[in-house]
Amino acid sequence: MPGVSRRLRRRIRAVPGPPGLAVSKAPRPVTSAWPHGVSPVVDGEVIRDIAAATSQGDTVLLFAHPDLCTDKWLDQLVAALPSDSQVLGMSVAGALGPEALLERGVSWIVLPRNLVAVRSILTATPADSDEWHLLANRVLEAEHELADRYPDRNGAMILFATGQDRQEELMAARLYLLLPSLPLVGGSAATSIGQESTFVISEGRKIAGRHLILLIRSVVPLEVFQHHHFEPGDERLVVTACGDTPRVVVELDGRRAGDVLAAVLGCEPAELTVARCSERPFGIRLRDSWYIRSVMDVRPDGALQFACDISEGTVLCVMRPTDLAGSLEAFLPSVPIQAGVLFHCLGRYFEADRTGKVPLLAAQLGDYAVAGGNTFGEQYMGLHLNHTLTGLWFAGGQRDE
Repeated sequence: MPGVSRRLRRRIRAVPGPPGLAVSKAPRPVTSAWPHGVSPVVDGEVIRDIAAATSQGDTVLLFAHPDLCTDKWLDQLVAALPSDSQVLGMSVAGALGPEALLERGVSWIVLPRNLVAVRSILTATPADSDEWHLLANRVLEAEHELADRYPDRNGAMILFATGQDRQEELMAARLYLLLPSLPLVGGSAATSIGQESTFVISEGRKIAGRHLILLIRSVVPLEVFQHHHFEPGDERLVVTACGDTPRVVVELDGRRAGDVLAAVLGCEPAELTVARCSERPFGIRLRDSWYIRSVMDVRPDGALQFACDISEGTVLCVMRPTDLAGSLEAFLPSVPIQAGVLFHCLGRYFEADRTGKVPLLAAQLGDYAVAGGNTFGEQYMGLHLNHTLTGLWFAGGQRDE
């Protein structure tokens, strides 16, 4: 099984007691005491591990491959937990955790009640201004309740998005504009083949076609991030025509999009594949940062289906890859991190699998108490991204000696 060493059948770190909160300048991240785990299988042993690590009022964040996470298994998990705990999560196209970047599997992390307060809001994408107004009121009420109850805590938002309606850009942008003081991060629910059977997990139940918004107040500092391993190339292309359906580009620089991109990549139009496009995805620049836009399908008519919204007039840079594993190693924090929730693009996993770097990426996560999975799009602040790693760090802590 890709990404699983022979000795890793189930990786569990469930150490009782809260972590220290003092910030140090340790050269490597702290080993967190927050309960978390990852497993290539979903069975009764995983339930026992989670139940043993969960106390009254805790929140369990769960990331599971949809082929493995059945309704029956979820019901058994909920029944094994304290009645006032909550299980929230999403389907992923492979779980990740310490020393594990899996093709399938499940990962989880417990957010202790004494350190983190969580409120969740389940919603479809609002269809009109009235529905947006109702959702805004729900989000603001939940945030004000948390802020009043925990005024000295740090806040953030996590978005478990459905990609089935292709409205992640709208959700991320509206939520960020609604509460700009709260950093936002998230990912789009995924399977190994797309988004048709994806779901979020709310109150221990699988729900398709809905977004799950998590409002968080934490005793420890919170940091959101986005990371990719691409740098800008020399080529710039302008989107001159989009299709009638969302996220489709018909023309670049006034010519058929597939022909233009094939010429830039040095291949014939008939040789233009999604795999070849993913080697040099597009990037857009906002202020001083580059954000990735990926092609997810090359249509027979030469149009390009993107995994995010693209509008006419957008200037796209054809990006160049740097080393996938080396870039992640350089990016990961050298200051103490207590825990993390990560959203890792499925395209990054495919690239790592194709280049034999899954074990390297998995090993680089070995120092971190993390849970998450391979997603079909990632959110950061008000943006929807592709081919990117986004996440939330619970920062600070005392390094274990």
